[in-house]
Amino acid sequence: MAADTLSQNEIDALLNAISSGDSDNNSSSKKADNIEENGKKLKRKIKIYDFKRPDKFSKEQMRTVNRIHETFARLVSTFLSTHLRSVAHLEIVSVDQITYEEFIRSVNNPTMLCVFDMGTLEGTGILELNLNVVYAVLDRLFGGVGRTLEKVRILTEIEEAVFKRVLVKLFDLLKESWFQVVELAPKLELIESNPQFTQIVAPAEMVLLVTFEIKIGEAEGILNLCFPYVVLEPVVNKLTTQSWFTPIRHESSSEDIISIEKKVKDVGIPVISELGETKSSFQEVMNLNVGDIIVLDQKANEPINIKIGNSVKYKGRPGVLGRFKGVVIEEVIQNDSEEVFKI
Repeated sequence: MAADTLSQNEIDALLNAISSGDSDNNSSSKKADNIEENGKKLKRKIKIYDFKRPDKFSKEQMRTVNRIHETFARLVSTFLSTHLRSVAHLEIVSVDQITYEEFIRSVNNPTMLCVFDMGTLEGTGILELNLNVVYAVLDRLFGGVGRTLEKVRILTEIEEAVFKRVLVKLFDLLKESWFQVVELAPKLELIESNPQFTQIVAPAEMVLLVTFEIKIGEAEGILNLCFPYVVLEPVVNKLTTQSWFTPIRHESSSEDIISIEKKVKDVGIPVISELGETKSSFQEVMNLNVGDIIVLDQKANEPINIKIGNSVKYKGRPGVLGRFKGVVIEEVIQNDSEEVFKI
């Protein structure tokens, strides 16, 4: 056994040999990186690729996703500012492709995790929002100045019900942002506070994570949108610059026209019959009593104007039909500048 044991000198010599061998390998690798082409030395760029975490989205697709959510950030900032009557700002921070497990580990506990159905796409996504921002919004909605809680806690049922109205609008704005590429129909399914209870895909699955920084008054926090790749896979090819700048055109079919006509027929429109007009001073109106006569600018035997909305469309004559008062249409006013009934 003693013969198999290395002395200290032998160990030092071995370590020196290993270190010198590494330097030789490094120098050879550096030389390998220099490629001669037409007498010119070119440096080869090497990119590390992890086969356990393959890239699912190209750089162009990531840029398109960034543009989509820049629009979303702008729409949400406008909505929150007007709805809360407070300065609100949403700014996109990053667009990354990571595993779902990495996303869950990065989320605070407790937090607000809103699982939503993608509608036209099969699967679900997650909208995650820091609770300090949530409570700032709720404080403004309840008439406060937008303060956050000193100690973070989960939402009560009343607070959750009130905040759902805000979430519905956020999902409408998300739909509007994606409309240029694909027609989404996000719909809230459930709200969870513990990240471990929201396993929408396998931990190793790749997801698209869009991170925003949100400021409402003095409250600051993070808003995350998580889209699993398996959900976006059917529309990945549409995430291109060409799709972003090409407007979506829909050709109206006969079924669409019939459907629109049915909906228009059920729309209520005010019909007003004007017997005439007159101008009186405020003092004269205040002195009116029962039995007083108001003289109009129109004779009793003249046809009166019949308005549809704010436009005069007919001339008619007032009368009585049984127990009801009515008006008989005698003339149709043609006005080419206002096509009220044309679909």
